[in-house]
Amino acid sequence: MSQPLPTSEVIAGLLALGVLQPDEVRAVEPLLSGLPEMRGRLDAWQRAVQDAGLEAEGQGDDAWSRLEAQLGREAEQRLLLMQRYPEFRDEALRLVALLRLLLRRLREVRQAQRLALETPASGRPAAPGGPRGGLPSGFRNEDASP
Repeated sequence: MSQPLPTSEVIAGLLALGVLQPDEVRAVEPLLSGLPEMRGRLDAWQRAVQDAGLEAEGQGDDAWSRLEAQLGREAEQRLLLMQRYPEFRDEALRLVALLRLLLRRLREVRQAQRLALETPASGRPAAPGGPRGGLPSGFRNEDASP
Protein backbone atom coordinates (compact mmCIF):
# COMPACT_ATOMS: atom_id res chain seq x y z
CA MET A 1 0.00 0.00 0.00
CA SER A 2 1.45 3.37 -0.98
CA GLN A 3 1.95 6.19 1.46
CA PRO A 4 -0.50 9.09 1.24
CA LEU A 5 0.72 12.14 -0.62
CA PRO A 6 1.63 15.22 1.39
CA THR A 7 -1.33 17.55 1.95
CA SER A 8 0.09 20.17 -0.42
CA GLU A 9 0.30 17.63 -3.26
CA VAL A 10 -3.23 16.36 -2.65
CA ILE A 11 -4.54 19.93 -2.70
CA ALA A 12 -2.52 20.75 -5.82
CA GLY A 13 -3.97 17.69 -7.54
CA LEU A 14 -7.53 18.52 -6.54
CA LEU A 15 -7.01 22.12 -7.71
CA ALA A 16 -5.59 20.94 -11.03
CA LEU A 17 -8.59 18.68 -11.56
CA GLY A 18 -11.00 21.49 -10.77
CA VAL A 19 -12.50 19.50 -7.89
CA LEU A 20 -11.33 22.09 -5.36
CA GLN A 21 -11.35 25.86 -5.85
CA PRO A 22 -8.51 28.14 -4.64
CA ASP A 23 -10.73 29.95 -2.13
CA GLU A 24 -11.59 26.62 -0.47
CA VAL A 25 -8.01 25.54 0.22
CA ARG A 26 -7.79 27.22 3.63
CA ALA A 27 -10.96 25.51 4.81
CA VAL A 28 -9.93 22.08 3.56
CA GLU A 29 -6.21 22.08 4.41
CA PRO A 30 -6.54 21.62 8.21
CA LEU A 31 -8.99 18.81 7.67
CA LEU A 32 -6.61 17.04 5.30
CA SER A 33 -3.54 17.45 7.49
CA GLY A 34 -5.36 16.27 10.60
CA LEU A 35 -6.77 13.12 9.06
CA PRO A 36 -4.13 10.83 7.53
CA GLU A 37 -6.69 8.20 6.55
CA MET A 38 -8.66 10.81 4.62
CA ARG A 39 -5.47 12.05 2.97
CA GLY A 40 -4.81 8.54 1.74
CA ARG A 41 -8.34 8.28 0.40
CA LEU A 42 -8.07 11.67 -1.30
CA ASP A 43 -4.83 10.52 -2.90
CA ALA A 44 -6.64 7.44 -4.20
CA TRP A 45 -9.59 9.55 -5.34
CA GLN A 46 -7.29 11.98 -7.10
CA ARG A 47 -5.81 9.09 -9.08
CA ALA A 48 -9.29 7.66 -9.64
CA VAL A 49 -10.56 11.00 -10.96
CA GLN A 50 -7.62 11.20 -13.35
CA ASP A 51 -8.15 7.59 -14.42
CA ALA A 52 -11.88 8.19 -14.78
CA GLY A 53 -11.23 11.22 -16.95
CA LEU A 54 -8.93 9.25 -19.21
CA GLU A 55 -11.20 6.22 -19.28
CA ALA A 56 -14.34 8.32 -19.78
CA GLU A 57 -12.82 9.90 -22.87
CA GLY A 58 -12.73 6.56 -24.64
CA GLN A 59 -15.24 4.36 -22.86
CA GLY A 60 -18.20 6.41 -21.75
CA ASP A 61 -19.29 7.11 -18.21
CA ASP A 62 -18.57 3.82 -16.41
CA ALA A 63 -15.49 5.13 -14.62
CA TRP A 64 -17.27 8.30 -13.50
CA SER A 65 -20.22 6.28 -12.21
CA ARG A 66 -17.93 4.00 -10.20
CA LEU A 67 -16.16 6.99 -8.67
CA GLU A 68 -19.44 8.71 -7.79
CA ALA A 69 -20.67 5.51 -6.17
CA GLN A 70 -17.44 5.22 -4.18
CA LEU A 71 -17.74 8.79 -2.88
CA GLY A 72 -21.37 8.17 -1.96
CA ARG A 73 -20.46 5.01 -0.04
CA GLU A 74 -17.72 6.85 1.83
CA ALA A 75 -20.19 9.53 2.93
CA GLU A 76 -22.67 6.87 4.09
CA GLN A 77 -19.96 5.07 6.07
CA ARG A 78 -19.00 8.30 7.82
CA LEU A 79 -22.61 8.94 8.79
CA LEU A 80 -22.90 5.43 10.22
CA LEU A 81 -19.68 5.89 12.20
CA MET A 82 -21.01 9.17 13.54
CA GLN A 83 -24.12 7.40 14.85
CA ARG A 84 -22.09 4.60 16.39
CA TYR A 85 -19.38 6.81 17.93
CA PRO A 86 -20.87 10.18 18.95
CA GLU A 87 -17.47 11.39 20.22
CA PHE A 88 -16.32 11.61 16.59
CA ARG A 89 -19.45 13.45 15.44
CA ASP A 90 -17.76 16.76 14.54
CA GLU A 91 -15.00 15.07 12.57
CA ALA A 92 -17.49 12.81 10.81
CA LEU A 93 -19.65 15.79 9.87
CA ARG A 94 -16.63 17.60 8.43
CA LEU A 95 -15.67 14.50 6.46
CA VAL A 96 -19.18 14.09 5.11
CA ALA A 97 -19.27 17.76 4.12
CA LEU A 98 -15.93 17.36 2.34
CA LEU A 99 -17.09 14.18 0.61
CA ARG A 100 -20.24 15.92 -0.58
CA LEU A 101 -18.19 18.86 -1.84
CA LEU A 102 -15.89 16.51 -3.73
CA LEU A 103 -18.84 14.62 -5.16
CA ARG A 104 -20.50 17.85 -6.31
CA ARG A 105 -17.26 19.08 -7.87
CA LEU A 106 -16.69 15.72 -9.52
CA ARG A 107 -20.10 15.98 -11.14
CA GLU A 108 -19.33 19.53 -12.29
CA VAL A 109 -16.02 18.44 -13.83
CA ARG A 110 -17.76 15.50 -15.48
CA GLN A 111 -20.45 17.78 -16.92
CA ALA A 112 -17.83 20.23 -18.19
CA GLN A 113 -16.00 17.38 -19.92
CA ARG A 114 -19.23 16.20 -21.50
CA LEU A 115 -19.94 19.71 -22.79
CA ALA A 116 -16.40 20.00 -24.12
CA LEU A 117 -16.83 16.76 -26.05
CA GLU A 118 -20.19 17.92 -27.44
CA THR A 119 -19.00 21.40 -28.42
CA PRO A 120 -17.70 21.68 -31.99
CA ALA A 121 -14.57 23.65 -32.86
CA SER A 122 -16.68 26.77 -33.45
CA GLY A 123 -17.05 27.09 -29.67
CA ARG A 124 -20.85 26.93 -29.76
CA PRO A 125 -22.81 23.91 -28.62
CA ALA A 126 -24.05 21.70 -31.41
CA ALA A 127 -27.46 22.80 -32.65
CA PRO A 128 -30.42 20.49 -32.12
CA GLY A 129 -31.31 18.52 -35.20
CA GLY A 130 -27.83 17.39 -36.12
CA PRO A 131 -24.77 18.97 -37.68
CA ARG A 132 -26.81 21.07 -40.10
CA GLY A 133 -28.70 22.62 -37.19
CA GLY A 134 -32.38 23.26 -37.46
CA LEU A 135 -35.13 22.91 -34.94
CA PRO A 136 -36.19 19.71 -33.22
CA SER A 137 -39.36 18.18 -34.59
CA GLY A 138 -42.48 19.90 -33.31
CA PHE A 139 -40.92 23.38 -33.29
CA ARG A 140 -41.44 26.07 -35.90
CA ASN A 141 -39.19 28.95 -36.75
CA GLU A 142 -41.54 31.94 -36.80
CA ASP A 143 -38.86 34.21 -38.27
CA ALA A 144 -38.14 31.99 -41.26
CA SER A 145 -39.16 33.40 -44.60
CA PRO A 146 -41.64 31.32 -46.62
